[in-house]
Amino acid sequence: MRRKSETLMTRFADVDGNFITTPYQNGDQIAEKLNRQLKYLLNQILKTNFDQVLSELSIDRLIGDSRLRTDYNEHVKQVRAVANSYVDELLSTVHDYVEVNHYEEISIPTIDAGFSKKILFITWHGEFKAENGHVRNLATLQRTADISMEYDEASGGLYVFGSIGLSELQLGYDNWSAKFMNVGPSGSLSAKVGQNSIFLKVGIIISASPTISLQDLHIEYAKDIKLEVGGLGILDFLVSTVATWVVGMFNSQIVGELDGVLNSYIVSMLSNVDVGKYFG
Repeated sequence: MRRKSETLMTRFADVDGNFITTPYQNGDQIAEKLNRQLKYLLNQILKTNFDQVLSELSIDRLIGDSRLRTDYNEHVKQVRAVANSYVDELLSTVHDYVEVNHYEEISIPTIDAGFSKKILFITWHGEFKAENGHVRNLATLQRTADISMEYDEASGGLYVFGSIGLSELQLGYDNWSAKFMNVGPSGSLSAKVGQNSIFLKVGIIISASPTISLQDLHIEYAKDIKLEVGGLGILDFLVSTVATWVVGMFNSQIVGELDGVLNSYIVSMLSNVDVGKYFG
């Protein structure tokens, strides 16, 4: 059966109005997504402006002595390498934990929606239902950029933070069915998230018995969702509507659930990485 595809150039907190069309939204969910998107955009603006200031204020101007410049640059490289290595080992440990326990997949809610189409001055109404939904490949967490590190003298805490992501994030429904004008096609659908970014922050207090805590982990964005729907037949006109429903479900329910699931995976593995090897 031919599969109809649709690519949505959208972030999980869409600003073009798409999420308002889905029946899975309420005021709190919309506010949560807007706050998440606003936080991401503000962080990007601040980072861009800060990078611009740093590019104009070179290390040569900040540190005149060439030996000090060399020492500083070498120190930055070493700190970054240590932070990167720690996060890489943590994510590798999480990967093994997820695979061994078969946690690569989680279930997602059913989509149950109505639609209408006007044909020859008559508006026909139909129903669409997608069941047995899933999100897959949760073992594919990886670091996507250099990791930063900061020390809080007041608390004695060391904080490691930066961007990670899922190299392969897919979702789909094993079964869907529709009813429209006495026609009842059925099939399956799948979607692939083109890009995603997850913010990670781990707090470490170095002592004889180190204290390690997950300070923050949340999906910053997920975008470029490509959807494939099989079995539509004469209902090909539904593909864009189905895509909107799937993205609406992703926005309103799946993002928050993924945050919670990934949090639990990482928290479970924090103590399995010897922080003394990196920060002792």
